[in-house]
Amino acid sequence: MRYSIIVPVYNAGAFLRECLDSVLAQTSGDWECICVDDGSEDSSKAVLREYADKDSRFRVIEQPHQGVGIARNAGMDKAKGDYLVFLDADDMLLPDALEGLKDAAADIVSFLPLKRSGLFDSLAGNMIAWNAIYRREAVVGNRFPNLVNCEDLVFATNAYARAKNIVAGVRPWYVHRSVEGSAYNSHSWRRVKDSWRSIWLMRRAYSPALSGFTMRCMLEKKLLIHFLLHVLAEVPRAVFNQRRSMVNV
Repeated sequence: MRYSIIVPVYNAGAFLRECLDSVLAQTSGDWECICVDDGSEDSSKAVLREYADKDSRFRVIEQPHQGVGIARNAGMDKAKGDYLVFLDADDMLLPDALEGLKDAAADIVSFLPLKRSGLFDSLAGNMIAWNAIYRREAVVGNRFPNLVNCEDLVFATNAYARAKNIVAGVRPWYVHRSVEGSAYNSHSWRRVKDSWRSIWLMRRAYSPALSGFTMRCMLEKKLLIHFLLHVLAEVPRAVFNQRRSMVNV
């Protein structure tokens, strides 16, 4: 099997069908889709069972709510494909996503270039789980930490630091949707704490493995940008949300 698509699911009923339909619509059929229900309390469980009954390539794992990182780890443990594709339950794949990746032979294939110019591009970052596919054998032992955010940055940094070959800048295949109220858009002191912890985990992940000066400099820059965007910038947002909660009580 060529691709294992891993979908962590937690109360994603509003968008889950669109996500799974985008998998069914793939022009390449050489895939399995491992959906990890992370203790959902909405219609997600029923939707997952429906798709698993309809197509045996969908496999469902159920676990108590533990977070997106632990859910992705559970999916990786059951994956059989040559490559791992991480798809969030509120996002979608383009119809020819997998077909366009059929000639991939690197440890990592990303649709964003490693080096980008321009203020927005340099700040946006590109070492995240959903914008690349990973050769499964190249990430054995690499795990997502149990963080409320930035857990994919830790996984991706570890993978990039250890990859023997990387192909970057291929055409996009993923539709990312920003959903109000999602973990990504929820600001709290827990996010500040976990963002800070992720920096330490990323540094620990790549320091022993990385020898190339160019890649090391690039990762150090990413850590600095990550600190500015996900630690310092989160503090005023967390303060604002805390005060708003106190007012609404």
